[in-house]
Amino acid sequence: MFKKVLSMFMVITIIVGISINVYANELPIQNEFAYSLGFYKSSAILEQLPELDITQKTLLQSEDMLVRENSQLIVSETANFKNMTVEELNQYISDISINDFSYRYNNYRVTSSPKNIFIQLKLAWLAAVQIAKLKGYTCAAKAVEYSVLGINYTENNGGLFRDKIVETSVYKNHMSYIKRNNKTYSRSVQEFTKSDNSDLFYALHNATFTVRKSGSKYNVNVYDVFDFDNKYDSLFTSIVNNWGWLSQNTGILNKIIININFKEDVYE
Repeated sequence: MFKKVLSMFMVITIIVGISINVYANELPIQNEFAYSLGFYKSSAILEQLPELDITQKTLLQSEDMLVRENSQLIVSETANFKNMTVEELNQYISDISINDFSYRYNNYRVTSSPKNIFIQLKLAWLAAVQIAKLKGYTCAAKAVEYSVLGINYTENNGGLFRDKIVETSVYKNHMSYIKRNNKTYSRSVQEFTKSDNSDLFYALHNATFTVRKSGSKYNVNVYDVFDFDNKYDSLFTSIVNNWGWLSQNTGILNKIIININFKEDVYE
């Protein structure tokens, strides 16, 4: 009788264990409750961040107090941007530039507070970001977008940046060298050229490549500190009508970290 009870207990334990594992595998990796229960076997599993969804919840994570305080306005305006043409977005920027001019050069007739001016400048930058997206500069736009909002950009196991990085000659040549020499570790600074990929040329500036061999995979990390520089002149000059004015207000941007993580097979 004891053996039968013990056997039944073992069978139930195995079934429950399998059910938990299946359920855990179906959960999004962001599920902290599942992680706290030990459903994930290794803490080395990196959180896969979704495409930035500009909601009040997301913006409350910003390191920029102005963004947090005006999250509702930003959410509303950026939602409108998605339905606007390049011409309409440029007009939106122009309208803000006129208001800003009034404040800065007519200090005795101030109609807006400095805080209001600063948030309007952020919205102008986000309108320029939407123009860049419409023109196909998705990575550059993403870098500036996160910079405006004061949120670091992390991408794990594939995504917008990774898909473009792996197609560049810079990346292919670097990985070819590592594989040819059977290296288990490599760290170097790489720069994307405009001719190789103009989008990455604008988005990443002397990025640090770290490659570690682990079994049949290479763990690749591309790290960069985004700090707006003059290379953007040639991008925004051609797409933003009021780029001269916008470029005078780069102080509205935040320095952020861009972290790209993905894997590549050792043998291909």
